[in-house]
Amino acid sequence: MTKRSNRLLAAPLAACTSGNAGNSAPIDIEMPFSTATPAPTGSLSGGPASPSPSADASPSVPPDASAAPESSATPRPTSSIDASTITGNENIEDEKKLTYAEYRALNSDVVGWIKIKDTNVDYPIVQSHDNEEYLTLTPTLVESKAGSLFVDSHASLSGQYAVIHGHNMSKSKIMFAQLTNYGNRAFYDSHRTFELTIGDNTYTYKVFAVYTVDVGDVKNAKYMMFDYPSDIAFANYMNDTLATLSKFPVDTTIGPDDHVISLSTCSHNGSGYNKNRFVVHAVRQ
Repeated sequence: MTKRSNRLLAAPLAACTSGNAGNSAPIDIEMPFSTATPAPTGSLSGGPASPSPSADASPSVPPDASAAPESSATPRPTSSIDASTITGNENIEDEKKLTYAEYRALNSDVVGWIKIKDTNVDYPIVQSHDNEEYLTLTPTLVESKAGSLFVDSHASLSGQYAVIHGHNMSKSKIMFAQLTNYGNRAFYDSHRTFELTIGDNTYTYKVFAVYTVDVGDVKNAKYMMFDYPSDIAFANYMNDTLATLSKFPVDTTIGPDDHVISLSTCSHNGSGYNKNRFVVHAVRQ
């Protein structure tokens, strides 16, 4: 693992906005040894806009502007849905599923697939240049309050650590709604593994910690921290901190070379989302 700079990104953003979150942008909390801001690593369908020319710059188009060729690029779909209005109580039908190959051919942001047996969690995973776009867009780029399961833009799904966010659509029982089944000991014991496809490869991941955390709790919400000073510091956090947070005893030791995935969704209080997150940690086998 590359040396890390330890930057914590506490997110009222990612995957479900709390009921009072008019602000869906991430809150950056600099840790004492933070030295740099990580560069987003999303799978982009389009690059950033080119800077505007200065006012006195000479025009680069020919005198006959009408003769200039028109761009053939298709505008990228956007959503008109305000993510802060999502409560999880919406009655939304799951989008008709395509095959993994079909999703990848349709949208270059599709980077993987997750399947947890005996649940509705059987979806493609996307990644954008930010954590906002797929809050209200499906993998087929159709606007929906269900959004998509997406990788946090500050890490790569193929890297050593990444977080996958998803809405808790509790009424419809879709997206990450049934992820919270891991809060039940019987379900936890019988569903310790799930499948995660990354690119062209499918892996088995073993769940080793489950808990609910307030995203405003800087000490305990460090699962949203993507930069550590060393591989050992990363492993120590996974072993020491998560052992104290997990609802069930942790029986797995994480090493500095292990690959860890966190699955995160909003907790639901019956009337809408609150500021807590239900988090599941799993390590590649």
